[in-house]
Amino acid sequence: MKKLSNKGFTLIELLAVIVILSILVAVAVPAVTRYLSFARESAYVSSASGAIEAVRLDVINKGYSADVYYTLENINELLEKKLVNSPYSRPYASNSYVAVRFDEAGIATYSICLTDGSNGFGSGSSAVLESDISEDSLQTGKADVSCTAPVDISAVK
Repeated sequence: MKKLSNKGFTLIELLAVIVILSILVAVAVPAVTRYLSFARESAYVSSASGAIEAVRLDVINKGYSADVYYTLENINELLEKKLVNSPYSRPYASNSYVAVRFDEAGIATYSICLTDGSNGFGSGSSAVLESDISEDSLQTGKADVSCTAPVDISAVK
C-alpha cells in the first residue's frame, strides 16, 4: 500500500500568508497615494514655474514696462511643451493666466492662476505670487479653484 504524501500547504499556512499580504497592502497603499499626490503637486509647481519663466522672457524681450496679462493661449504660444492637461488628466481651464504688474520703480511682479477647475493655483480673483509658488501653496482637492481675470491690469496682451 502506498503512503499518501503531504505535499502542499495547510489551511493555517495559507491564512497566515493572506494575513501578512493584507498587512503589507494596508501599509503600501497610503504610501503610494502620498507619493502620487506629491508627484502631481510637483508637476503643478513645475508647470507654473515654467509658465512664469516663459512670460518673464517675453516681457524682457518685448520691453514691456506697463502691466500685462497673459492668457493660457498666450502662454502656450511661448512654451515648447504646451500646457494642455493638468497632472490630474483634466484640461487646464482657458481662464488660467499670468499677470505681470510693474511698480513705480519698474520692478515686475509675476502672479499666476493655473487651474483645471478643481485643482491648481489661485482661487477666485486672487492669484499666487511667483515667490509663493510651492507645494504648500497648491490648493489641491478644492472644487472652488477658479481663475477670474484681474481687473486692475491696464494693458491686455
